[in-house]
Amino acid sequence: MPTSTVNTPIALEARDLLPETWEALAKADTFGPAALARRHNRIVSKIFGSVLDDAEQEAYEALDGRIIEYAGKRLALAIVDPGIEYWSKQVLSLGVWDRENSSYKDRADDLRKLRAQWIVDLAELLEEIEPELPLIPGRAKSSPQVFQAGENLVHVTPNPLDIPTKWNPAEGPIVR
Repeated sequence: MPTSTVNTPIALEARDLLPETWEALAKADTFGPAALARRHNRIVSKIFGSVLDDAEQEAYEALDGRIIEYAGKRLALAIVDPGIEYWSKQVLSLGVWDRENSSYKDRADDLRKLRAQWIVDLAELLEEIEPELPLIPGRAKSSPQVFQAGENLVHVTPNPLDIPTKWNPAEGPIVR
């Protein structure tokens, strides 16, 4: 039985970045494949504006590799915190009298270091792929552009002095 139900290219990219953590979280009773799928759908929704249906997910293959790399790294970053929590609860050393002794590297510390580096990497990747991403309301693409008035610029609004007023005072002297 596969440990993960999410097999899109974005999920595979994230799985490639954190293979041991991905598998451990997929098998964990406290996380599982459903949590991986929720995180995947949340990241896809943030990037593309909605959770994609099966036909749109098949179109992942046609995406630019940089977009898959960006989305996969965002998904991997989204499972770093649960990964830290999971690995921090694992045994670092185990001893059985004098014969057997096992010790494991602190994976939680490694994930903390990866998180800091990936935040920088994701910011750089976003600059590269931002023009390729769909326009989503609420996501700022760039700052507004301001043009200086000049001879070659046509104003959209008319001159306010040319607009007739709704109330014109009667001409001549005011009679009381």
